Amino acid sequence: MISRRTTLLIADIICNSFTHQVRDTDGYGRTRGYTNRVKEEELRNFLFEFNIDGYTINHLCKSYYSEETLKKNILNMHTGYFYNKVNYNKFVSLGQKDIKGMAIGILYRRLQPESLDMLENLLRIDGYIYEKEKLYEINTDVDDKANLIKSKFKKYGFNNETEFDVFYANMNEHFENSKWEDSIHNSRKLYEIVLKECAIYYSKNIAKDNEKLSNAKPIDVRLYLEKNNYFSEDESNIIQYYYKYLSNIGSHPKLALEEQADFSRVMSINTILYAINRLEKYI
Repeated sequence: MISRRTTLLIADIICNSFTHQVRDTDGYGRTRGYTNRVKEEELRNFLFEFNIDGYTINHLCKSYYSEETLKKNILNMHTGYFYNKVNYNKFVSLGQKDIKGMAIGILYRRLQPESLDMLENLLRIDGYIYEKEKLYEINTDVDDKANLIKSKFKKYGFNNETEFDVFYANMNEHFENSKWEDSIHNSRKLYEIVLKECAIYYSKNIAKDNEKLSNAKPIDVRLYLEKNNYFSEDESNIIQYYYKYLSNIGSHPKLALEEQADFSRVMSINTILYAINRLEKYI
């Protein structure tokens, strides 16, 4: 879902790109000052090109609208209030569709270039990647995969399902509350829990080597799996470097902490699921 924070930036870019300064006069034609008004035709063409709903086009593109009115209307699209002032909750999905269309148009047309990196970063935090005039959703299935992981906890008799639930809930709660480092920390704890469970199951039921892993450190777990070729060499390298990434919170100057938190959240769940699925190769 496009967040309110991202919508604010989209609204600012649209207002800056499709309004112009006009002379404000009194009844005698005397100048009272200047105000910014909507460039009706330019905005209409832009919205039409990027598949914005017809109702939205007709009710945004008014030459007498001020910049403030245009911005208010775009923000109200996020809540659905722009479309219906009574049953606005039913129109949130339409607002999301139109806001996504505006985002695509802004990035494709490269409106207000100095703000495009920030827009793409915010979209990534919201779970979208812009590519070839489309916004692709990248983490809408995280909860579904987490539920699948928990079902496999039961299938293989893993012991730490309660801990998994706690760390998963904390990871998401901290992410929603912009506590980026705490969210990353919980992503790492999830990662450690599941790799250890995989190693314990492999040692007990497949290798039957009675390796003592219950209290093993994360690096020892990883080395055990590597020694037994649980992952391919390339996969082991990915595991190693991803764990290093999780351990170096805030040390990536080109990435904002919120981007690291979002990346960690998605990658941890996908890597965890892959690690559990590897057990099926041996059973």
